[in-house]
Amino acid sequence: MSFEVEKAEKAVLSSYIYHYLEIINFAELESVPLEFFVREEARAIFKVLLEMEVQSKGYDPILIYETLKRQNNIDFLNRCSRYLEELPRESQYINFKKYLSILQANWIKKQLSGLTIEIQNTSLSHNNIDEFLQKWHESFIDITTKNSKLNYLISSEVIKCYEELVRRNQNNKNITFLRTGFPVLDAKIRGLKPGQFIVIASRPGVGKTTFALNLIENNLSRVLIDKEQKLNPAIGVFSLEMTNESIMEKLIALRSKMELFKLHRIMEDKSIHTEDWATYTAAKEDIGKTNLLFCDDTNITINKIISTIKFWNRKYDLKVVIIDYLQLINLPLEKELNSNITTHQKISLISRQLKILSIELDVCILSLSQLNRKLEERKGMERVPVLSDLRDSGSIEQDADIVMFLYPFIQREEKFNRRDDDEDDEFGFGEIEEYSAPEIRSRSEQTVVLKIGKNRHGPIGSINFKFEKEFGKFSISR
Repeated sequence: MSFEVEKAEKAVLSSYIYHYLEIINFAELESVPLEFFVREEARAIFKVLLEMEVQSKGYDPILIYETLKRQNNIDFLNRCSRYLEELPRESQYINFKKYLSILQANWIKKQLSGLTIEIQNTSLSHNNIDEFLQKWHESFIDITTKNSKLNYLISSEVIKCYEELVRRNQNNKNITFLRTGFPVLDAKIRGLKPGQFIVIASRPGVGKTTFALNLIENNLSRVLIDKEQKLNPAIGVFSLEMTNESIMEKLIALRSKMELFKLHRIMEDKSIHTEDWATYTAAKEDIGKTNLLFCDDTNITINKIISTIKFWNRKYDLKVVIIDYLQLINLPLEKELNSNITTHQKISLISRQLKILSIELDVCILSLSQLNRKLEERKGMERVPVLSDLRDSGSIEQDADIVMFLYPFIQREEKFNRRDDDEDDEFGFGEIEEYSAPEIRSRSEQTVVLKIGKNRHGPIGSINFKFEKEFGKFSISR
């Protein structure tokens, strides 16, 4: 075995053991054939990884050793132990694709060499030439497509997938995706369906983060921890602007219906009413019983987001991922250093990858986004956002299945109506009613409009919400 192949084997194993979250985006463990590893010790260790359950930070070398100990004799165990100690712990994953390609190329070369010898040693005649040509052709295809996934389905397979989708949707009880919790909105967008990429955009201060938290709070009962289930339903949250603790404080206020200033008093060790304390404690307990997954890495890259979502999806029945917000996501360092890339291109790359991921994992990805500053320079009804107002929009308009805008109620907008072509919802959400826009009752209670600017599979339109800022509560305005 060449030095290059030996180095590649160690780099690939090291990446999976010590940098699992960073590299599952490049290649799922199960997608790498065991045959790619030449050295016996490397193959034994990789086989153990395939059988072990991965932990949140990767694999524990001690647990790997203990598993090997149960399966092998002392001689081979000592060799594996030395091999584990030789694995580099530095960041090998940066060149992971290159190392995996070296292993793949080495395996292909060996297999083709064996096939060549077989061809040379075969005696051909007019009676068997067609048979052997077919056999060698199939062998060649098998070798060269190893570790390559087929990317197509024939029509009969697609029909079966479609029929299964119809069966799941015909009965409300079989619907496992989450709803927004606002029936009028659910009637238009059909809930937070898997495989969709949804964007909610606004100018700063309008309440898009708080609106997203309302969607979470409306679904707490549907993501409860259940130790008897193998995969628990979960919601993932990436907060690129606020800490996990700040997000949790807002969520507790929303759940407890307590004003935020009371939670600030608790933080400052000041007294609050006994009833408020009981409500606060109950809200914490409610949230603590759920599978809400939080990541507040403010310098996160799109690759790390993808790998984290894939990890969550392996550990949970991931329903929805919320990202706050799109423009704060970084590209990998090597792309960021490319001075030729524009902000427009950066956002295009990110939104496209999120859309692809939502389809690949069959998970709803909901990303918040900023609107262009120029929107504030417009007057009257011209301040109603449109798709072109998406800041550094890139290809968001094309990639997103649904684009919604949040903006303060504009006085001339007296009412909104359901569209003539809206029909009763097939999932039993009910009809879309007509509501008059209420007057703003106080400074802490505002009317905020949610405009559906794009809906790939349904109607567009606007919905008025009452926003009680001190509680962080959104409700349909009637």
